[in-house]
Amino acid sequence: MASLKFGFAFVEAGKTDPKNVSNVIFKNVADTFVTLLAFFLHGYAFAFGEHNAVIGTQFFLTLNKTNMVNFFFNYVRCAVATTLALGAANERTEPIGYLISAYVFSGIIYPLACHWVWDQQGIFSPTSTSYPSQDYAGSGVIFLLGGAAAAVSLRVIGSRAGRWSPHFKRTEHRQPMVVLGGCLQMLGFLGLVIGTHPRVLDADEGLLLGLGTVNLLHAATSGGLYGLMIQRIDKNYYDLDSMLSGAIAGMVAVCAGVDTYMPGVAVMCGATGSLLFIGFRRFLCAVKVDDPLNIISG
Repeated sequence: MASLKFGFAFVEAGKTDPKNVSNVIFKNVADTFVTLLAFFLHGYAFAFGEHNAVIGTQFFLTLNKTNMVNFFFNYVRCAVATTLALGAANERTEPIGYLISAYVFSGIIYPLACHWVWDQQGIFSPTSTSYPSQDYAGSGVIFLLGGAAAAVSLRVIGSRAGRWSPHFKRTEHRQPMVVLGGCLQMLGFLGLVIGTHPRVLDADEGLLLGLGTVNLLHAATSGGLYGLMIQRIDKNYYDLDSMLSGAIAGMVAVCAGVDTYMPGVAVMCGATGSLLFIGFRRFLCAVKVDDPLNIISG
């Protein structure tokens, strides 16, 4: 599942000006360490500690017999969300500000959302008597939260210098690196869906995981092909980036109910996610929000 995070790093590097690539790689590696520190000290405790529907108060410093397998898996999910939330401000942040933001997001913001939805006592958990909801693999907790945080950061930081000038020179994408990153992300989604289930080896549970995997692949296929066709119809050329981004948007959309949807629903979910991605991408350009990595729309 860690390939989901490092796949994003490859995509980010492939869409960044070559002179800034080393800075991009530095921040992606550094926020991995900062996220682990924050999650170890108090993030996991806030996310999965007991005794409170709003915030956890147990497992600080992974004490109190912490399940280390569960800790590691949720740390990786936190690292993915952190990378999404902060990566949108590509080429516009100082390293120290970036790392402080990574600590705050991974140590406070993400754990709170995680506790509300994924902890049994959370106010939005499936067993809640107040506001029950379902998010099996992170459509909301990881990707919606990361996209919302990215939108806020772009609003505060603003666009790259000269981005909306008619003389702005777009960075030429290094397609092999972008494709490698996109494929790693799709592989990471499989780990995200499979790893979310607590019992992988039981026969009945294996059938459930098979359904989730098939649904994920259906959503990726329909989302990718839909993005490719829309781009071909609208711009009269085939675009690799639209196909990959559409596939990822489809997988993001289906994650919430990937364990319960029928395959046909997953196909529609993927196509809808791709359509929303294309619409939001154009809307952000229209209102001059500089999101070169398509994090908010994706």
